[in-house]
Amino acid sequence: NERVIRATFEDAKFFWDNDRKEDFPALRENLNNVMFHEGLGNFHEKTERLFAVVDFLAKKTGNENLSENVKTAAIYCKNDLVTRMVREFPSLQGIMGGLYLKETGEKEEVWESVYYHYEPKGFSDFRLEHVGGGLLSIADKIDNLAGFIFKGIKVSSSKDPYGVRRDANAIIKIIKEFKLDFDLIPVIKFAVEQFDKNYDNSGKSAAELTSEIHKLFLSRIENIFKDTMHFRYDIVNAVLNDSESLPIYRVYLRAYEVSAMAQAESTQHLVSLHKRLKNIIKNSGTLELFEDRLIEKEEKILFEIFKESRPQVEKLIDEKKYLPACSTILEMKPVIDNFFEKVLVMDKVQEIRENRIALLQRLDEMLSDIADFSLIVE
Repeated sequence: NERVIRATFEDAKFFWDNDRKEDFPALRENLNNVMFHEGLGNFHEKTERLFAVVDFLAKKTGNENLSENVKTAAIYCKNDLVTRMVREFPSLQGIMGGLYLKETGEKEEVWESVYYHYEPKGFSDFRLEHVGGGLLSIADKIDNLAGFIFKGIKVSSSKDPYGVRRDANAIIKIIKEFKLDFDLIPVIKFAVEQFDKNYDNSGKSAAELTSEIHKLFLSRIENIFKDTMHFRYDIVNAVLNDSESLPIYRVYLRAYEVSAMAQAESTQHLVSLHKRLKNIIKNSGTLELFEDRLIEKEEKILFEIFKESRPQVEKLIDEKKYLPACSTILEMKPVIDNFFEKVLVMDKVQEIRENRIALLQRLDEMLSDIADFSLIVE
């Protein structure tokens, strides 16, 4: 064992000494000869995509101050693939790139971003502490996902040869642990478009591919929240109710806060209220609300209370204060109950009926911005 280990270290030292004689930044040109994946170009092209995606991502996450450094890191992050060290020890990808850049005198934020950009490997891996590395890691993994889905590679419950699920899990972990408050959908769409304008795919549009990746993330979030973080299944279903966006960090916070609220009697009031709203408005389509079509005193009062409360609730939700937002909505409950008691929603006059349903739809939307409480088991 000692002879084998000694020989390995001697090899590593030889590769280290010889690789450092090369102009490391200039090695990027050699990436033109290293295929990323059949039909998806080479690693030189991948670094160009990463440059664009990580810049877009830095702006979306409010990390514009890191943009220039992580863009530089994106350009050089795959150079180590053509070094002697990584050809011999593939597990050192990224690590060696960071160390070789450090040897060239590159800024710490740049070389450390490269050093960490393959981390973490899945949701259960160690916690990443470097924000630049986290942003570059998300960009790299989103590029992988977009490319493989673009080429029609399928992920089954038993097979995932390209690590698609693992990369999605890692992205969720990074977003949660760095508290990155942004919608992932525009980033997914941007990454898909990088392939859509340069390569041929199976015929799906960018919107269809974005939707497919969106569904993959919803599946991974559901799996992680239920099986790893042990949130109740009904609460996970309740907070995954938004089909248009993917604010992963906010979904996590909502799951956490709704879980904390779940046993409180006040939450049961929200559950019963939301179920009642859902039952009345189902199959109605989205209707427009007209104030001048409110006739009864009770519906006028409810509209005024709603109009007064909505900005406050929206502000609390925007500040991620979900418990106070729920409390504000609960303050409206006596007025809502009075509306149901005194007003016939299903009026025989279509115009009046639809306007009352529209008012209830606005209440449903306000609740759904926190969670679909109708899905929570009482």
